[in-house]
Amino acid sequence: MERVECTGKCYYVLALALFQFIECGMLLLIILKCKVEGFLAYVLLDLTLVMLFLPVIYFLLYWKNKKIVMSRNEITYYPILGKVRTYSWNDVRKVRYASGARGSKGRIIIVTDKTISIEKDMKQFALIEKMIKEKGYLQVKIK
Repeated sequence: MERVECTGKCYYVLALALFQFIECGMLLLIILKCKVEGFLAYVLLDLTLVMLFLPVIYFLLYWKNKKIVMSRNEITYYPILGKVRTYSWNDVRKVRYASGARGSKGRIIIVTDKTISIEKDMKQFALIEKMIKEKGYLQVKIK
């Protein structure tokens, strides 16, 4: 295994964005049907845009931009927003599981000068996990 690319392009993320977008549209329709006027109308519209459209934008950016590329020598992290960072395996301070519900392995956290989170729902998660274990991280300790 020379190079593994783990992306956020999964149907789960698109479904969340679509659900949030539909919810926002329904709330806008309710506001328009109720014929709210004046200051209250502006407050409701602002709340709708901030509370519902921001998650839609987040999910779409996650789907489009989030990517982690691992090779034998380095880790390249493409965040949702911001600049691409490349780390060597020597820069890695700690790797651990962050538990999801009921102790499941929900994501892997890689700590360098920044924290890199690899979610279980991302494509190629199993290959990334395997590569990290081959590098000697994520060892299971038996008590």
